[in-house]
Amino acid sequence: MLAVALLDILGLIAIVAVCGGMLFLANRIEPHWVAKDGRRFMTVGQDVDQFGQPAGRKREVRVHIEPGEDALFIRGRSMIRPSSGIWMVHAKSPKPPRGRVVYILKKISGNSAFDTMMLRFPGSSRMIRQMDELLAATTNPPPPPAPSNDES
Repeated sequence: MLAVALLDILGLIAIVAVCGGMLFLANRIEPHWVAKDGRRFMTVGQDVDQFGQPAGRKREVRVHIEPGEDALFIRGRSMIRPSSGIWMVHAKSPKPPRGRVVYILKKISGNSAFDTMMLRFPGSSRMIRQMDELLAATTNPPPPPAPSNDES
């Protein structure tokens, strides 16, 4: 009878360990999806406080890029505190986590409590080239037109 009780306890410990491992793996998965046209995508975002520290937990966000615009329209997916707003790409992290690319965004308008957000992308994402283009467009605006030297 003691052997049966020991076997039951070991089985219960194994079940709890497997469930804990599955929960750990489920929290490590970061969703990422890009539409065929490259205008809409889903990734992981996290708010950043005024000191540059992450505020709150990472959450899934849906992003839309309007053609011809340098801004991102972001909708946070949360049942308790849904948020949306218009954000601009401000910088690219020089030391992102291994296998990831992180962009820093600044809020233009919206109902988010924070003015800065991080977007995380897998290193192989199709959106990295487009985000780099948006970053270049916002950090290096086009030069003003040169004065014409017409001597007619």
